[in-house]
Amino acid sequence: MRKIHALSVVAAFILTPLLLLMVGVGYTSGEVLEVAPLNPDFEEVSIEMAQGTYRAAVTEEGRRLGYLPPPVDLRFLEQHPMALRIAPQAVPTAWDLRSVLGYNAITPVKDQGSCGSCWAFGNLGAVESKYKIETAGHPNLDLSENNMISDECKWPFAWKRCDGGNTNLATAYLTMVLKKSPSTGPRQKGAVLESADPYNSSSIFVDTKCGWGSRPNPSRRINGTRWVAKNTATMKDAMYSRTTPLVTAFHWDGSFYNSTTRVYYHPGCTHSSNHEVLIVGWDNNKAHPGGQGCWIVKNSWGATWGGTATNPGDGYFYIPYDTGNVGSDNMYYRGSPWAAATRAYNSAEYFYMEDLPGLVSVIGWGSTTNPYGYGATVFAPGNTGEKLVAVEFFSVMNNMPYEIKVYGTVTDVSPGVVAFSNLLTTKTGTCEEAGYYSIPVSLTSLLTKGQRYGVQVKFKTTLSGGKYYPVPVAYELAGYTYNFVGSGLTNSTSYARSGDTGNFGRVVIGGTTSVPCVRVRTNIPL
Repeated sequence: MRKIHALSVVAAFILTPLLLLMVGVGYTSGEVLEVAPLNPDFEEVSIEMAQGTYRAAVTEEGRRLGYLPPPVDLRFLEQHPMALRIAPQAVPTAWDLRSVLGYNAITPVKDQGSCGSCWAFGNLGAVESKYKIETAGHPNLDLSENNMISDECKWPFAWKRCDGGNTNLATAYLTMVLKKSPSTGPRQKGAVLESADPYNSSSIFVDTKCGWGSRPNPSRRINGTRWVAKNTATMKDAMYSRTTPLVTAFHWDGSFYNSTTRVYYHPGCTHSSNHEVLIVGWDNNKAHPGGQGCWIVKNSWGATWGGTATNPGDGYFYIPYDTGNVGSDNMYYRGSPWAAATRAYNSAEYFYMEDLPGLVSVIGWGSTTNPYGYGATVFAPGNTGEKLVAVEFFSVMNNMPYEIKVYGTVTDVSPGVVAFSNLLTTKTGTCEEAGYYSIPVSLTSLLTKGQRYGVQVKFKTTLSGGKYYPVPVAYELAGYTYNFVGSGLTNSTSYARSGDTGNFGRVVIGGTTSVPCVRVRTNIPL
């Protein structure tokens, strides 16, 4: 498959029509399949990496800053933030997850060392905290950042272990499957225990815990994530109403940090974010040079970082609201009314998914009038006795209505084109926030081994740049992901459709296959 350089990927995707048959695939005559413009911050980093001029910032203590922006541009959430669940005056003036629940809901501070792995510490710190909250103060869970940043465990992402990452990479690691083995099929990814794969900050360390037969079973997987707009009131509302810490990114420059007050004050910052951390609370009365009001932030630079020689820190610091570009990649972990944010490993679970990197971007049909689109996956259960459990997908819009349909018959209309019939069940609902969702879907009977099933999801999005891009997709993006399509590593095939009728087709734009992010989870009941 031809790779597209990051410099030309937007033009190639926007200008090139679908290369498969359009007739009978649910497309209107004259429509041109497009991918949404990439995140400008991602493009800038990608160009520098491709040219060999990218240099990660390093702190005075020699710690590499490791936040890298994702390709999908979610800044539109700032224009369409969630309606507040709680009135601003009802949110406490000070709130700290280390104390408000009657126990410390935040696990101990760690040290990322010289590796650009802050994103792993921030995200796994959030998962550890959610587990502790959901078990009402259960003893600390210590998860392995080393496993999360491993080149092998991160595959098909091209960024190396200490290059950096973001919430997208973390979500992929916690929800997807490893490479397929000819004998055993895909294995579950997910966070393993620190004791099973201890941390090593070396950029050249080769992790041996991700190969077949050597990777420990995951301790926790996740049931969902939610993105939060870069907005102080919305961020507080999400944390308080959902009882959760918030993973966030900001721009770090040590010259703006006061180790005596432990306040990082960088007003009017126009730089892109370069460091990912965990917000654990806030204090409206905390003073800073511009007034009052700060986030309470857990860092990953050691348990004594942040203070002075005579008054050592505790690994935490304060950052005033709306300074330092804080809030540029907000996310928290959440399940749903029917499931916790995290779940334990289950050897009887099976996953059918082609979108191994998870969300890379979103696609549309050049429409200025139709905000809807469909993604679908076709799978055949590999085991006798499998039961449909959930359909999983990304919503890139707040308050997105969805419609899931499961079909028992899949017909090959022509190469790359399929039709569904024999409707087995339908489920509708609304994704209150943008994020990753696992929607429980079940059938009255068990799935038949080897029979092909079709699962489709109807997506909606808001207008962006004068067009609609409703369907979340993964694809090979040079410098970001390796080619994962058609390599025998997945166990399902994904398709798309623009209209409410017609067949589904494979999505090929500019010679590169885009895979709609629709996944199926099954298990074998005990």
